[in-house]
Amino acid sequence: MAVGVFLRPGDPIYSGLNPLLASLELIVAYVAIVSGWLGYARSVYKWPHQDTKYGVLRFVTDIAILFCYFGLIEAADPAQDVFRDQFTGWICALFALYFVSDVFKGQDHKGKSGRSAKNKRLRKSMVLTLAFLVIAATLHAINAQTRDAWGDDGGTLYLFVLLFTLAVLLLYRIRKWDVNKSPRRIAAGKRPGGKPPDGGARQARPEGLSSGGKARVQSV
Repeated sequence: MAVGVFLRPGDPIYSGLNPLLASLELIVAYVAIVSGWLGYARSVYKWPHQDTKYGVLRFVTDIAILFCYFGLIEAADPAQDVFRDQFTGWICALFALYFVSDVFKGQDHKGKSGRSAKNKRLRKSMVLTLAFLVIAATLHAINAQTRDAWGDDGGTLYLFVLLFTLAVLLLYRIRKWDVNKSPRRIAAGKRPGGKPPDGGARQARPEGLSSGGKARVQSV
């Protein structure tokens, strides 16, 4: 069955969704997909899939995320007679897969030293995704519990749910990109202020002078 992914001005109201809510669902789905693709490209460039069991498991998880995007578009289709809590359910599943992928990525690129900067960034990335997973799960639980109230308020509650979901997706990507940002590398032999380690006090010794300042006698 073809999935309608665009709203036309002449479309009737499907499943009790007015055009504003249906359009907002599609906007949220598009933001999730486009930001997810950008995040995936950035993640694979910085943390590529390695030929290990964790690398394979991470790749399989990333494929599952792709199917999750399909489910999200299906749930946002205004022509489908679906409950609105299914849409937030797909958002919750998406963050769950993001977390699983982060776990496999952390195992695949784990360094020998547990306190290394690389391991700290990987752990911080997992904790961040877990925090947003909790937010998404809480949002889905609230949305599912108040499903019966949607018909009484004309869709106002669901409008706030979609706006909050959109904010969560954007904030997650901003924070995720900030966590995975590579630290600035300091040029070799220089300090952050642009000075050499010795403060510039020492000068290069002329060729042929020893450490004591005396010229070395070369044998003829």
